[in-house]
Amino acid sequence: MTVGKDISVVVTLNQIVIVKGTTNAGAEKISYQPTSVAINPAGNEIAVGGKDNTLHIYSVTGTSVKETKVLTDHRGALTAIAYSPDGKYIASADSNRDVFVWDAASKALKITGWVFHNAKVTSVSWNPNSKYIATGSLDSHVIVWSVDEPTKRIQQKLAHPGGVNSVAWIDEKTVASAGLDCAVKAWNIKI
Repeated sequence: MTVGKDISVVVTLNQIVIVKGTTNAGAEKISYQPTSVAINPAGNEIAVGGKDNTLHIYSVTGTSVKETKVLTDHRGALTAIAYSPDGKYIASADSNRDVFVWDAASKALKITGWVFHNAKVTSVSWNPNSKYIATGSLDSHVIVWSVDEPTKRIQQKLAHPGGVNSVAWIDEKTVASAGLDCAVKAWNIKI
């Protein structure tokens, strides 16, 4: 589930459901198994990752959704998606350890080659200024990536023994992570 400006979006086994307040406002049947979902800051577009290794982009008008683009560059099932706070980018990650950054307007692939996790990526999160992405993985590491300097990364190895479930930015220089070790930790990132 993801929450946007005025709506929430839920993916089920075979559909995308739009929720306004507490009301099911609309649904769209899909032919693939969804694994992750994100809504852009404006609330007019959603990205749905699938077990089909594909990122499906939908426009949202009122309570209806329409597929507008299918991005097929991933080599594994999508596991996490996030729009940047400024709405310019989409970050997507997969079970094959790849993290991609897409231009949200053109849907062109902006950054590839971020394959430094040793296991499935479980979470992606943008910092508030849309310049850095934090990722967590089953390999127990948290990595912070720079959009402006794609070859630069900061690693917090063995952040959570057993694996990282989720990462989220608290502010521009602090990442929170939660893991299979039943711990929540905050990391001060020197960027």
